[in-house]
Amino acid sequence: MARKFDEFAEMMLGKCMRLQSGGKHEEALACMVDLTKKMPDLELAWHYHGMNLMSLKRYKEALNSFNKATELDPKDWTSISARGLCKLLLKDFDGAKKEFDVSLTINPNDVPTLVFACISSIMKNEKVPAEAYIKKAIEIEPETAGEMLNTFMFSLMQQGAFESDKKVKEAYERLSSSLRKLQVAKEKYKESKKKKK
Repeated sequence: MARKFDEFAEMMLGKCMRLQSGGKHEEALACMVDLTKKMPDLELAWHYHGMNLMSLKRYKEALNSFNKATELDPKDWTSISARGLCKLLLKDFDGAKKEFDVSLTINPNDVPTLVFACISSIMKNEKVPAEAYIKKAIEIEPETAGEMLNTFMFSLMQQGAFESDKKVKEAYERLSSSLRKLQVAKEKYKESKKKKK
């Protein structure tokens, strides 16, 4: 069972997060390790421990932290999504998509999770699910969804993730085209509603 968040936990977590946001990733990780030793049943400590490991690109270790967080709180959709992101970055696209789907059963309107589920589907060359995820994300927050998708996919392209897979690259390009059309249609719809008022 997860520990309740108290003043001591808030103080310790705040200290660790200040180190992390200040770019002191190794110090932040040491702080989180200390926090998880002192409070092994604090779900948030394990979540942020995993986030620190992710920032250091230690994805396999981060998975263990997110696993611990979800053992303490099975409805912790943020840790489930983060676990999916680790798997995505480790190129386990099937595992990543499963994690995102589990997270979306708990919080179906989380735009980052929808975008990452879309990317997992693109990487698996699954056009229909990819379009469904991104359309839902656009309905919720069009600018954030489009920006996240393009930024993350561009990063994967820069890393050469698509060099050997022409079909995946084509699927992304088709989805980007659909995304642009959807955004234009949504903007025209908003303009027509304004004119009617």
